[in-house]
Amino acid sequence: MTDPIIITADEVAAILRLSPRSLEKRHTWSPKFPAPLTRRPLTWTRAAVLAWIDRRDRMAQAKAA
Repeated sequence: MTDPIIITADEVAAILRLSPRSLEKRHTWSPKFPAPLTRRPLTWTRAAVLAWIDRRDRMAQAKAA
């Protein structure tokens, strides 16, 4: 089994095309953003972030329909 890819807050911000400071507002996002793996430094798995993007996009499409 392959180890998960761990990414930092800066990398998450780059994937989402946000500033790292905008990422601080993730607690207010819908759907709920995944909890970080670690707090210092903030890290997530790349798969969790990509799954969240997919959920967010599906929710936006459902609202538009």
